[in-house]
This record gives sequence, structure tokens and C-alpha cells, in this order.
Amino acid sequence: MESNSSTSAVTTLDTSVSTTEGGPVGKVSLAELAQFARNKVYLKEWTKLHEGKSVFAGFNPWAFLFGIHWFFFRRMYVEGMAVVAFEFVVLLMFFVVAMTASMHGAGWIMSTWTLLGALLLPRICVGIWANIALYKRASKVIREVAGMKLDDEAHLREVANRGRGSIAALLLAHLIFIAILSLLMLTLLGLGFLLSL
Repeated sequence: MESNSSTSAVTTLDTSVSTTEGGPVGKVSLAELAQFARNKVYLKEWTKLHEGKSVFAGFNPWAFLFGIHWFFFRRMYVEGMAVVAFEFVVLLMFFVVAMTASMHGAGWIMSTWTLLGALLLPRICVGIWANIALYKRASKVIREVAGMKLDDEAHLREVANRGRGSIAALLLAHLIFIAILSLLMLTLLGLGFLLSL
């Protein structure tokens, strides 16, 4: 099976710090992070963060493109809803600015660029923040699993299992996204009507 080969391959990365069987519970090893992520790109970005060499963990293009969907797939529900709220507030502010500018003769080009900025700016912030949020979730999950006092192989298997994405959560995110998009459209139409009075 693939999971057994990846478990043995990952454990060779760093077993000097273990959170299981007598190891310090507060420490998280690179082997555990690799098992959680199952992706070399995340581990590469997290290594700088883990070693304290950087507060930046790279840019996540998937979070940039998919927003709430990516967060829910990675089982980060609170963070996903925070992203939606952040995007909604920024879009609302930019929409008001664009409508006000167009009412004062700025024209549709100014309004279009303002709305485009409203869509891109929050997503760029989300792309920058996503890897840090996933690293924090991985560390939290690893510490929770360490409290279960499993042997090393079972520990890494449980970390990998909890690090997997969730298709059911992805579908839930899509339903939430549709509901929020509908609410947003109604809000924007209402604001447009109020500003045109």
C-alpha cells in the first residue's frame, strides 16, 4: 500500500524530536509535519517557519483560487468562514467606493478597476496566510494525536489520516459559497439601488 511506504519514507526525515512514547509533547517533528501534509511543497515552506527562520510560509495558489473551498477541504472551517467574512467586507467596501466614484463622474473604468482590486486583494492575502494557518492546524493536530500515546507507526498513521482532505466538507463549502454569493448579490443590488436614489 502507498500509505505504508510513505510512512516509512517520511519517518527517515527527522525522528530526533518525537511527540510519542516519552518524547516531549510540545514538540512537533518534521516527520510528523510531512506525514500530515503529504506534500513536499508544504513541508518545504513549513521548514523555514518551523525552524524560526521566517514568519512567511510561501504563497498558496490553491487557497488563492478556491478560498473557502480550500479551507473546508483541509478541514479548517473557522478559517474558511473568516475568509468569507473578510472577502465580503472588502468587496462591500470597494463596491461602495466604486459606486460613489461612478456617481461623481469617475466612469466605469475606475469602477471596474476598483471592483477588480476588491476581488484580488483579499485573495492575495488569503494565499499568503493559508500555509501559515495550515501549519498551525498541523501542529495542533499532531499535539492532539501525541496525547493519545500511540506507538510511532500508529501515531504517524493517525496524523496522516487527520491531515487528509475532506470531500464532504468541500461539498458543504460549496453550498455555503452559493448561499453567501446569493446574499452578496442581493446586498450589492440593494446598495446599488440605495446609492442611485
